[in-house]
Amino acid sequence: MEKNSPQQALSPAPSQQELLHFLERQAEEKDFAVTDLAQVRRRTLLLPGGMSLDVQFNPARIRSTGAKISAQAIAERPCFLCKKNRPAAQFVLDDGDFEILVNPFPILRRHLTIATRQHVAQDFSLLAKEMCRLAWAWPDFVVFFNGPHSGASAPDHAHLQAGARGDIPVERDWVTLRRGLAPLGRGIYRLHNYACPAYVVTGHSEEEHMALLEELVTRRLPLVTCHSPLDYNVLTWREGHVLISVLFPRRKHRPACYGAEGTTQRLISPGAVDMGGLLITPREEDYLQLTAEEAQGILREVTMPFPVSVGLMQNVARVAFCLNGRFLVNGEWEAEGEQLVDAGTEEMHWQGREYASLQFVPLDANATFTLHGVRFGLDFHWERDEDQTFEGALNIQCTAKYLPDAEHHTMCRGLMVINVLPVERYLRCVVASEMRATADIELLKAHAVISRSWLLRQMLPESGFVAPMEPQRDKDFLQVWYDTSAHTDFDICADDHCQRYQGITRLTSPQAAAAVEATEGLVLTSDGLICDARYSKCCGGKTEVFSTCWEDKDVPYLQSVVDGDEGGIFCDTDDEELLSQVLNTYDFETTDFYRWTKEYTQEELSRIIEGKGHLGLGTILQLEPLRRGPSGRISSLRIVGSSRTVTVGKELEIRRLLSPTHLYSSAFDVEKTATGFILHGHGWGHGVGLCQIGAAAMARKGYDFRQILQHYYSGAKLERVY
Repeated sequence: MEKNSPQQALSPAPSQQELLHFLERQAEEKDFAVTDLAQVRRRTLLLPGGMSLDVQFNPARIRSTGAKISAQAIAERPCFLCKKNRPAAQFVLDDGDFEILVNPFPILRRHLTIATRQHVAQDFSLLAKEMCRLAWAWPDFVVFFNGPHSGASAPDHAHLQAGARGDIPVERDWVTLRRGLAPLGRGIYRLHNYACPAYVVTGHSEEEHMALLEELVTRRLPLVTCHSPLDYNVLTWREGHVLISVLFPRRKHRPACYGAEGTTQRLISPGAVDMGGLLITPREEDYLQLTAEEAQGILREVTMPFPVSVGLMQNVARVAFCLNGRFLVNGEWEAEGEQLVDAGTEEMHWQGREYASLQFVPLDANATFTLHGVRFGLDFHWERDEDQTFEGALNIQCTAKYLPDAEHHTMCRGLMVINVLPVERYLRCVVASEMRATADIELLKAHAVISRSWLLRQMLPESGFVAPMEPQRDKDFLQVWYDTSAHTDFDICADDHCQRYQGITRLTSPQAAAAVEATEGLVLTSDGLICDARYSKCCGGKTEVFSTCWEDKDVPYLQSVVDGDEGGIFCDTDDEELLSQVLNTYDFETTDFYRWTKEYTQEELSRIIEGKGHLGLGTILQLEPLRRGPSGRISSLRIVGSSRTVTVGKELEIRRLLSPTHLYSSAFDVEKTATGFILHGHGWGHGVGLCQIGAAAMARKGYDFRQILQHYYSGAKLERVY
């Protein structure tokens, strides 16, 4: 941003005292009319969770809200920020290459416009330093920026605005809102408990804040769209010795309701103040009729959702990949073609140089990258390596773990590979990875909704289930479950531990893309929170409750239901055409998952359990289920050995201990034989929430995606969050 600034060394900003004196002088000038904010009305809209937005009725703002935004209209009208077009009675406070003006149509108390002397297009690179300087110099003001397609009334003339603090909800309520900060790096955060997605930067000086803003805008925000230019709104203010900026990435200039007809029209064109929670309405009917849900929906509609970061590989010594198109590396230079990154003792090696991290952001709309030798299905019976191709950005980082480097007879830092891409693109790939992209459209829609719900629930730290990763153990007891709290460097992993995600490697049909597009922003909610919408391959005839597999608590929408109707059990099928909607090629290697048996000799099972658990049980004498869930899945199993007895849980740990890979499920009965054990089981997976094969059967029978979701998630609501 720095290189395009109007001048490299800016003089000190006018002091706040000088500014207040300037405002007083302008107020005394009778030939310059300013809208009296005492005549402006304002009311509060309460949102779930105690947060609020405000709406302001300000008829004078029709000039901005109703402005034509086409390039032709902007070119034809005189620029009201240029000196030759301003009234003589509009005073100027000099600030070097900038002119400070009183806004004649204020939204906020002491509303100012800070414009460049030269007529140049709206560009944050010209204004970021000025924003930081003024916010630092004026602690009683909020300084804000509107992108050229994000509310700027003069996109052809670079300018900032400022107003008295205390009027914009995101700043006014900051003490509460800052509890929703999720760190992305030093001084850079995502803000999760606000009405729409936002990023936050905090710096302890103008210089530090500028550097962090530049990192966010030039290196992190390109990951949101991966290759498209982004527009955004920014609000900045000073708290003590800290500058705070809240940035809203935009994907639309105006919401759909702006151009609607009749009673559904809302003449609202969001700029920085609106995004900050003060929605401006020049029409009284909009002011009176706007609801809290509508207001939040408008902000979400025009805002870019948070991207998702997916861990593809962890703790590897070498990463081989091909850049299929042009990529920008670390924001500095271009690369394409085959690449190789090797771990080093402290930093990674690429093209003869050392790096702490590497970031590859696609420059071409259709650019992808192919990662060689991706291992998936870890520890399951379908585990294997394959080359996989992905959209979005590629990040390679050093991990804290050291690996043996046989070539150099030393230790090297492990490497971690992360894919960053928009949520909806990720979901299109998940739907194609979890099942066939050519499946029934209603099945794909249902899966898009639950995959989106599960993902967003995990990305919201204040609402997700926090599951301990350390085993709970004492002398005769071992209990452990697995969840996304294991991931601290990215949102989710790409394997079945989270959601199966194999990029665009699997067939991604127009039908899969259409299912994601048709449900864009739709999630399941319960009690005002996004649902933790779990799912598995085959419930075996009855779904399971949450507490059988994870924490000892249950939720209303993950109850046990019989997976069928009067026509029979949905997932009881051997119809290969129907199964092919859910099972990818390697999934067909799994057979008899609705009902299955597994036979072990006593010696074989003893060897497997000791190899997996190192429990010192000796020869296995008995397997005694102690606690089962409604579907028959065992959550607590006593294993009696010749040396000692141990009770283990929960569902996945039982499956892991009793198999070289994993049992299909923990829903089994134990038959003791003369030579060993036979496990008579049913179902594939944990059985909680949607049964994928059952849902495929429902879609085949004519159920739509809403009915499918209601069957598996009782009482949950469908809501659009963006």
